[in-house]
Amino acid sequence: MHSPKDEDALTSSELNAVSIVLRSKEEHKNYNNLNNEFSKRMKEISNNEKATSSRTCDKDNVDSEDDNLNENKKRIMKRLNKFEDKVYLFMLGIGLKITRTIEEILDDYRILFWQEQINKIHII
Repeated sequence: MHSPKDEDALTSSELNAVSIVLRSKEEHKNYNNLNNEFSKRMKEISNNEKATSSRTCDKDNVDSEDDNLNENKKRIMKRLNKFEDKVYLFMLGIGLKITRTIEEILDDYRILFWQEQINKIHII
């Protein structure tokens, strides 16, 4: 398996001379600067990831956004319901059947509106 020569080869002076490369002070400074810059970037990236993960995973924040969206949806639905109720009452008032979808009723309302506009023009 391992012989004493192998162990001597790992600690021999020839191997040490090959593996050690002498560097100038400037090169050491440059490498240190690169390492420092890289470390700063890594810290910034890790801090940004922590900040974004805490923002996106914050349950209170998500709940408040959902509540705001729900309030807006409720407000819009109330307005639509009021409008649909007005259209429904209008249709009942003129004696139309209310067995159709709201889209069909709105189409009839538009037709009646334009017929009324045309009648106004003919009257004048």
